[in-house]
Order: sequence, then structure tokens, then C-alpha cells
Amino acid sequence: MRIKAKDIFLVPNLITLIRLILLPIILILLIKNIPLFWIFILILIFILSDFLDGYLARRLNQITDLGKILDPALDKLGIAIFAIYTVIYKDFPVWAMIAVIGKDLCVLLGGVMLIKAKKEILISDYWGKVTVCVWALVLLFYIFEIQLIQRPFLIIGVVMLFVNLGYYGKRFVEAMT
Repeated sequence: MRIKAKDIFLVPNLITLIRLILLPIILILLIKNIPLFWIFILILIFILSDFLDGYLARRLNQITDLGKILDPALDKLGIAIFAIYTVIYKDFPVWAMIAVIGKDLCVLLGGVMLIKAKKEILISDYWGKVTVCVWALVLLFYIFEIQLIQRPFLIIGVVMLFVNLGYYGKRFVEAMT
């Protein structure tokens, strides 16, 4: 694992940093009850830029250890921030917030252990991205109060959470041996 200071200036990592700046802006606008249309636009930019940074990293051959850490960490931070927000303001179940943040903390802890033991970073894969997308949808349905599909997506999100945790656990054990 090698994190270089100059990697921060690569286009995919700059896009990731823009996403980091967007997080508190979106949260502040939500708390201040700014019209949901503008919040939706910013969230859409946040989500699309997540796909764009990964695409550009592969396309421009700019995959870096910094990006491998920043991108999934930012996904986890975003999910945690909006899970906490929805618990406080949108009647999101506390147990679901604890479950999703707990899963992300387990994955993060496993990643840190793997970096220390093997100097290796497990990159996000299909199941990780799908789980993040499902949880983003769950939280969006709560933020925008789309009650008809909140419960079904919450159930799908919880199932995906356990599938993802088991999958990352398996990958962690394989990488450590």
C-alpha cells in the first residue's frame, strides 16, 4: 500500500473530495428545510459523481490506494450521516441505523486490520456497490417521505446488509490466510 500526496490531485480523487464537500452542504440544507428539489439535485450530483470517479479512475488508469480508501470511506460516511439525520428528522428506525453503521464499522475495522497485517486494501466490488445503492435508496425514500416503498426497501436493505457483511467476512478471511 502506497499513498502518495500527489494522488490527491488526480481527477477521480478530486471528484471524491467534491463529494466530501457536498455531504455537509446537503445535511445543512436538509436541516434548514430548503426546498427538496435543490436537495434532490445535490444528492443526485453526489450519487452520479460516485460512479464518475470510479469510471474515470479505471478509464484514465488512475486507480490509487488513496482512492481505494477514500471512495468507500466516503460512501460509509454518507450513509452514516443520512441514517442519523433520518432517525432524528424522518422517523427512520434506530435499529436500522445501528445495523447499517455497525456493519460499516465492522467492514472498516476489517480493512484496517488487513492493511496493518498484509499491507493490502480490499477494493469495493459489485456487492459493496449494490448494498450502498440500496441503502442510499432506503434513506432517500425516508428523506423524501415516500412512505409506500420505505418498508419494502428497508427489508431489502437489511437483507443486503447481512449478505454484504458475510461476503466481506469471507473475503477478509481469505485475504488474511
